[in-house]
Amino acid sequence: MRERPARAWSWASLAALADANLPRIFFHYDSVTPIATITMSVHFHIGEAERAALADDFLLVDASSAIAHAGVFDQTVRAWSRAGKLVLSSTQIAAFNIVS
Repeated sequence: MRERPARAWSWASLAALADANLPRIFFHYDSVTPIATITMSVHFHIGEAERAALADDFLLVDASSAIAHAGVFDQTVRAWSRAGKLVLSSTQIAAFNIVS
């Protein structure tokens, strides 16, 4: 992922990146279902100098989900720099409407 228009990564834009992936539940149903975040934690694994060094480069984002059941799902996100450094990790629990 990358900012568009291109601009340097800020702490705020990195935090937004942690929530920018399509929720995994969207890949399960044929139609988009409303979702609402219950909890979300973002952990930064870099310091100020490393954040500045990211400039406006792409980040590799990996998102996965372990379970979706009874209207609740989890999502784990990790973002990596081009140099292979873990930039951030995030976990999220969200509620969704079951589409029939």
